[in-house]
Amino acid sequence: MRFIKFLIIMITPLLIVPLGMPPGLPLACAETLVERDTDKDGRIDQIGRFDPEGILIQLSADQDGDGRMETVQYYEKGELIRVERDTDGDGKVDCIEHLEKGKRIRRLTLGAGGDPREIISYDGQDRPEKIEKDTTGDGRRDSVFTYVAGKLMAAEQDADTDGATDAWISYKEERPVSGRFDDTGDGRADREMVYDPNGNLRESRHDEDGDGRMETVRRYAEGKTAGEETDTDGDGIFDRKVTYRSGKTICLETDIGADGRVGETTVYDDRGQPERVETDSNRDGRPDIITRYNGGKPVGVEKDRNHDGRVDWKLTYGEKENRILETDEDYDGRFETRTVHEGDLSRNTTDENGDGHPETTRIYEQDRIVRIIYDQNSDGRPDREDGYEADGHLARSRTAGDGERNGNSIGVLDATWHYDRSGNPVRAEKDSDQDGRPDTWYIYEKGRLMEIREDTDRDGRPDLWETVGPGGEIALRKKDLNLDGIADIEETFP
Repeated sequence: MRFIKFLIIMITPLLIVPLGMPPGLPLACAETLVERDTDKDGRIDQIGRFDPEGILIQLSADQDGDGRMETVQYYEKGELIRVERDTDGDGKVDCIEHLEKGKRIRRLTLGAGGDPREIISYDGQDRPEKIEKDTTGDGRRDSVFTYVAGKLMAAEQDADTDGATDAWISYKEERPVSGRFDDTGDGRADREMVYDPNGNLRESRHDEDGDGRMETVRRYAEGKTAGEETDTDGDGIFDRKVTYRSGKTICLETDIGADGRVGETTVYDDRGQPERVETDSNRDGRPDIITRYNGGKPVGVEKDRNHDGRVDWKLTYGEKENRILETDEDYDGRFETRTVHEGDLSRNTTDENGDGHPETTRIYEQDRIVRIIYDQNSDGRPDREDGYEADGHLARSRTAGDGERNGNSIGVLDATWHYDRSGNPVRAEKDSDQDGRPDTWYIYEKGRLMEIREDTDRDGRPDLWETVGPGGEIALRKKDLNLDGIADIEETFP
């Protein structure tokens, strides 16, 4: 906020000659002019005009030696009553002072057209009492300053020159105390200013929506905004509070529940970018959602979903759209579920016992389940792996057996089951010795096991065929004894 300061030059009229006719000058019936060269430079610099009584009525003076009489003093009954001056040397009077009993009572400063630009009224002790200004030259006085004992006490201004006052300022000891301003021109103050004893802005109030209420309050320190409070919903309670440091926002507090309590707090870094947002969703006075930022971009979110004071949901953002989600579903303080999103792929793991070996791993592509891996015994090796088609139905399942290699028990996925869209098995292959080649085949029809084929000599071709009856019993067995791919014997079971 700028304030207009005024320098009032107190000019005491200078009488160049004494009142009355100079000695030896004869009395005349007409007015008399007396010329003088006071500085002895050969040029007249004073002209006195006397009435028939020999009393001075006008005195003109060239005080700057330019040959022009820029100052004219008028007298009445020997008393100075008016002074006219040409202060800029353009040959036109631009300053007029009126006096009573030797003291100024009024001073006019004129524009180029002779219209008053400034009028100063005095209190009889040569101290200003009121100053009226026309700062635009439109013929209307748009600024009025009131003084008491020579000290500025109040000011009224028409800043937009529409003929209506839109600024009212109070002063004490020449310093502003308070001010009211109509910035919209509706005749009502929509901004109020309060100043400290040194004249520095301390507080401002604003009606920014034009409803007649000052819903925003700003506080200042060292010439900069230190804080701001706003009543956004018009209920008379501030529900938004901003704190500044060195002119930058460092904290924003918001009442999101309209109950007069802070529901969300945003903390900013030194660059004015958000660093952390804390949300108290259940209004218990403790934040249960924390969003963290780096360089103005979110890098993570933490939630306390059951409001026990511990984080049980955590989302971390990586490059591009990559992110990691961790959850504590049983609220025991451990994050047993973890989902890693990398582009179109995501991997969800669940570690119920917290041993570091997930019991379940789910893999998604574009939010569609693709595969599920199970490790129910938590030995770090998969027990089963299910694969899904694009429509979401289970298409195959691989399971681990108890085969041995080199005398050591291994848990590899040695059996693969294939399913139709109804979830019924169609066929299965098993690699009993885990050599990478299937040696047993299971054939299903409408979900029922119909035949088992086995490669007993591990040459890659079946040499044993078993037909399964309706009750799951072996009804027929055929063997290829010479390994030519053709059954040599058949055995029927009752």
